[in-house]
Amino acid sequence: MKRNQRRVALISWPAFSVLAGSVSNPAAVLRAERTTFLDTDEVIEFSLATCCGEWYRLSMLLEPVE
Repeated sequence: MKRNQRRVALISWPAFSVLAGSVSNPAAVLRAERTTFLDTDEVIEFSLATCCGEWYRLSMLLEPVE
């Protein structure tokens, strides 16, 4: 079976920083999630991260779908 991944990264709106804990303004909150699943759509891995800071470097490697 083939494994597939879906990755999402979002910069939050200001109200979310209150939910994330004590974050001083104007720091942004980055929420990133990764889901790995099989061809049958069965999820075999899920990770969620929340990072607080003023600068982010996001890099992704995109591969063609066959």
